[in-house]
Amino acid sequence: MTLQLVQGVRTILGRVTELTGKGIDFVEKEELPVPAMLTMAGADTPRHRLFFKRDHDESVNHVIANECGHVLRLYNAPEEKRLIPVANQKTLGCYTGEMEADIRRLYQMYPPEKLMNLVMFWYESVLYQLTKMPSDIMIEKWLHREYQELLPIQLRSIGAQNDRAVATLAVEIRNTMPGRIYDACNIMNYVYFTAMGKTFGLNYVEPYRFTKYFARGEELISLVGPVEVDSHEGDVLVINLWARYFQFSGWFDWVPIGELPRQQLH
Repeated sequence: MTLQLVQGVRTILGRVTELTGKGIDFVEKEELPVPAMLTMAGADTPRHRLFFKRDHDESVNHVIANECGHVLRLYNAPEEKRLIPVANQKTLGCYTGEMEADIRRLYQMYPPEKLMNLVMFWYESVLYQLTKMPSDIMIEKWLHREYQELLPIQLRSIGAQNDRAVATLAVEIRNTMPGRIYDACNIMNYVYFTAMGKTFGLNYVEPYRFTKYFARGEELISLVGPVEVDSHEGDVLVINLWARYFQFSGWFDWVPIGELPRQQLH
C-alpha cells in the first residue's frame, strides 16, 4: 500500500526537512512493531529515514506527526542542548541491581530464559514511557492547536492508546510483573491521559479514580506543574523530575545528539 498522508502531515514533514537541513527517505518495512518509525540522520547517515508498514490505516498519520514533533522539538533547541536519552551496560546494570528482589520472586513464575526476556522488555517499556510521555504531552497539544485537520485521527489514536492503558489495570497483569514498574507505568498513564483529557475536553481517567494511581498521579502532576516549559529543554527537565520521583535516575543517560551515529527517537 502506498503511504497516503493528509496534507497536515506532509506539511510537518516539510518542516522537519527545512529545520534540520536533511531530506527524508521513505522505506517500507514490514517487521515494525508500530505503523511507522522515524530514524534521524546521523554522522553516518545523511538523511532521515521514515519506515512504514505496507498494511497500515489512517493512524499512520498521527504516528508520523508525533515522531516529527520529537525531531522538531529537538532541533529547535540550541545544538549543545540537544540531548537523547539512551540505555547502556551501566544503566542496565543499575536497573537489574535495583530490581534483583523482584526478579528473584518472579523466578517462581517463569522459566529462566523467558524471565530474562521479560526483564529486558519491562526495562525497555518503562524507559519508553518515562523518556517519551513528557514530550508527547506537549506534542499532542501542539498538533491539536496547529493541525485541526488531524483532530479526528488524533482522537481515535489516543482513544485506542487509552483503551490499551486501562486494560493494564487488570489484577492478573499486576501479579505477573514487578510492582515498582507496574505502578510507575500506571501513574505515568494517569498523568498523560489527564493532560489529554484537558486538551480535548474528554474524561480518559475515570477508571483510575478509585485506584492508588489517582492520588500518585495527581502528586506527580503537582510536582511538575510549576516547571513545565514547552521546549526540548523543558522535556529534559520534566523527564528528569519524573525519573527522580520514581527513583529511576540511574536507568538511563543523556547523550548529545552528535555523539550517536544514528538516532532512533525512542
